[in-house]
Formats: sequence, structure tokens, C-alpha cells
Amino acid sequence: MSIDFSRVNFERFFGWVNASNTKQMKSSSFRGLRAHYTEKSFYKWSDNQLTHVGLFDNGRDFIIKETGESVEMKSQLGMFNTCKNPGDCKPFVLKNFHPSGKDKKDWKKEDLIKTFDYMLLVDTKSMSVGYTTWDKVYECVDETANDPKCVLKKSDYTMIVHNVTPFENDCDVDGIFSLIEEHL
Repeated sequence: MSIDFSRVNFERFFGWVNASNTKQMKSSSFRGLRAHYTEKSFYKWSDNQLTHVGLFDNGRDFIIKETGESVEMKSQLGMFNTCKNPGDCKPFVLKNFHPSGKDKKDWKKEDLIKTFDYMLLVDTKSMSVGYTTWDKVYECVDETANDPKCVLKKSDYTMIVHNVTPFENDCDVDGIFSLIEEHL
């Protein structure tokens, strides 16, 4: 991967993640909004290495400016902390699934379309980030699941940062929502 991670301000990135770790933002109603702003935070603190395309492209969130490579971001609470096998990732659903008119339950691994070169894996509990490749994600797809799910082992990804202490923002998401409520 050609992102220079030494230029990414992970403390500030996780400042947003920490501020959005609220019950409301974890609800299904706000999950997409939280994911969008998590991507925007990573983009902002990446030192201008990325273009954010998450709202406009399906199956990728960033383009690396230097190389044109595509990057998808997956974030979960406890992404790397599975109890059975510490360090393995929690399973996650791939959204770059185009069944070409097939019933969703009849999906096949071959239906997955490559939409990214790399995937960033973000653990919003331990404030950690790793990455892997499309080829490894594709290799680790669980073909027995109802949806195309990927199950990565600890050896399937590279850890970039672990247990980052987030920057303390002066406002959390609940404060922002309170301001919105005042203006309704």
C-alpha cells in the first residue's frame, strides 16, 4: 500500500471516532452517517494523500492520489478483539456484491466485483487500524454465509497502529445533536 501512514494523524482521526462512540451514533438509524464521517475524518487527517469518494462510488471510499489505487474502509467496535481467536477480525459483509439479477440468497463468490485494491480495517473500540488487500479479502470470503462475509485471521492483515490515544475534542456527537435540536 502506498499510503505513508507516518503522515496520518491517527490521534485526531480517532478523536472523531471517540466523539462518535455514543449509543445514538451506534444505532441503525445513524450507522451510515457515522461511517461517512469516520471516512471524512480519515481523509482529513491523511495529510492530503487521499481523495474521498465514499458518497459517490460503490465499494470504495478513497483513491490514493499518488497511485490511483482504491481503498475501502471497514470499521467495527472490537474489529480485532474476537474472544475465540484474539487478533482475528470479526466477520464483515462485503457491499461490492452485484448479483446481476440473482436472488440475494443465491449469491456465489464469483459474483463479487473487485472495487478496491486495499481495505483499511478500523477497530473503534481499541482505536486500532490495519489493512489488507482485495486478493486476501476475496480469498477469505465465507461462501456458506447468507451474505458475502469476509473472515480474516490475524495473519491476513497488517496492523498499522494499535491502542491509539484519541485527541480530546471539545464537543461530542451528543453535543452536536443538541445544537441541531435547538434549531428545529
